[in-house]
Amino acid sequence: MNSPLAAARVRLAPVARRWYQQLDNPEVRNARRLAEAVRSAPPDVVYFGESASLFVSGADADQRPLFRMIADELGAGTTVHAIAGAGYHARLFDAYAQLLGAGSWRPVVVLPLWVRGSFTAWTRHPVYGYQHAVRAIRAVDRNAPLWRIRARIGPPGELDWTLHDQLSHPTLIGDLKVGAYRLPLKDPAKYGLDRQARLRLLYAFHHGGAITPDTPYLADVTRFGRTLRELGCPVVAYQTPVPVERGVELFGPAFADLAAANFALMGEAFGRGYGPVGIPPTGTSYASSDFVDPDDGTEHVNEKGRLRLAAEIAGGVSAALAARSQAG
Repeated sequence: MNSPLAAARVRLAPVARRWYQQLDNPEVRNARRLAEAVRSAPPDVVYFGESASLFVSGADADQRPLFRMIADELGAGTTVHAIAGAGYHARLFDAYAQLLGAGSWRPVVVLPLWVRGSFTAWTRHPVYGYQHAVRAIRAVDRNAPLWRIRARIGPPGELDWTLHDQLSHPTLIGDLKVGAYRLPLKDPAKYGLDRQARLRLLYAFHHGGAITPDTPYLADVTRFGRTLRELGCPVVAYQTPVPVERGVELFGPAFADLAAANFALMGEAFGRGYGPVGIPPTGTSYASSDFVDPDDGTEHVNEKGRLRLAAEIAGGVSAALAARSQAG
């Protein structure tokens, strides 16, 4: 039987965790850990990732997340430092990358081109926009004592969500406000959505926006590429896979065309900052069977998809490490 003390610990653990996350923001904590790694044992590879690099399904026999699969593919002789989290994007990655200049060693940098993160619904999201964390990380003196690399960042308030719901988010189903997607998707029954209507709304929200040459986020992607070029870091870039097959079932071939065009513009934006770099078309080449659940609209690939993607990325990293070894 559980003791009253054990029951209290279980009940209070989530509260304590929330307070801890506010006092030592996870994104700033990642900056501290990266700074420590750069100073003490510079890694061969720094992997930047979003949620697809972390997520595994309970149904997967292989429970390794993508970044761990990549490290295992590379072997024990290659050290990998991963920085990943839900909604991590180019602006946040660029802030982290500034810390790589603290030492003389330059790791191979692995990075995803994640289309959904370019939409205003995410760049200005109260949580996943990471505006406060980006400012805190950019303010870090990369030579400062590690204990000083921390920040307290509180949760968004009700007004933040209200303003977010009023943002315009034009997609394949029309020029709607964010709330016109978010609120019905939180409670489909209340809004009278059947399965098909929910999926169309979900896929439009997640993947149905169009990147244009003047999309503000592209400047962040270019800046990130420029930072890595100026640092002299070899780069392995890839496209975060989108469940295109399910999107085509819902919207027809226009969905696949849109996804391909969005990835092309993101690749061009990165190239403007970094220079020519080969980017395999992993964003549109994965089948529905490669995803954990195509009906949830995320880019989370299952063990089959992760194994394939990890092998592609690790191959690029191995080539970059070999080229650097031959040059040096």
